[in-house]
Amino acid sequence: MENIKKILKKLFFLPPIPTLLIGVPSYGLVIYVLIAENVDKSVAYASYLLSSYALIITVTGILGIVEWARKEMEQHPVVKKLLGIPVLNRYLKEDTYRTRISLYAGFFINLLYVGIKLFLGIYYWSVWFVTLAAYYILLAIMRFFLLQHIWKRADHGNHEISE
Repeated sequence: MENIKKILKKLFFLPPIPTLLIGVPSYGLVIYVLIAENVDKSVAYASYLLSSYALIITVTGILGIVEWARKEMEQHPVVKKLLGIPVLNRYLKEDTYRTRISLYAGFFINLLYVGIKLFLGIYYWSVWFVTLAAYYILLAIMRFFLLQHIWKRADHGNHEISE
């Protein structure tokens, strides 16, 4: 039983580079088979088999691929220079900061949509645009409550630190 597990692990949990070298051409071949006309059945069956294997190794190896790509990108001189910018470095490294920025951006975009949809609804006498405005109001309220939760959490955390 242990030997079977080792064999399956070697077959389906490949390192990032072999996963990419098998996956990308396999996906390309199946796309070709699906697009082209009058493809030989043996080529079609082989492409389906290869693409199914590629899908399995891609799913099992996607975290490794992402981690490998992240490490490779961090070595690039342009990326190193960009990471030297404090705000960008903080945005990329800190989850809470990135979440807060995304919530603020989404909140203000939702408010902009509310204004646009409400204006269009009144201008064109359209119930649909007014309904969309109500939808975006609900999204803005949801984001506001999330931001409020983050503010309270940050205040509570600062309170604990100051004691």
